[in-house]
Amino acid sequence: MLTAEMIEESSFYQMVLEKGVEKGMSAGRVQEARRLLRLVLDQRFPGLEVPNAVEALNDPDRLEGLIKDLLAAPDAGSARSILQRL
Repeated sequence: MLTAEMIEESSFYQMVLEKGVEKGMSAGRVQEARRLLRLVLDQRFPGLEVPNAVEALNDPDRLEGLIKDLLAAPDAGSARSILQRL
């Protein structure tokens, strides 16, 4: 009979656990990037709303790129153009 310890030490279990941790970390990164994007918009361009398309983005690198672009935007019109590219 397999014990919990034997299962936990198996390579398959370790692989599944690692994949789960990676997915959790990626999801956390996406959530944090969305939060930062909202914060940047609120602070730099208070009249602009976060488009619904932002919620559909699941790529943390793309979200971080948007944040960088918004931080560099000289005015609300430029920021609006950046957000319309979504």
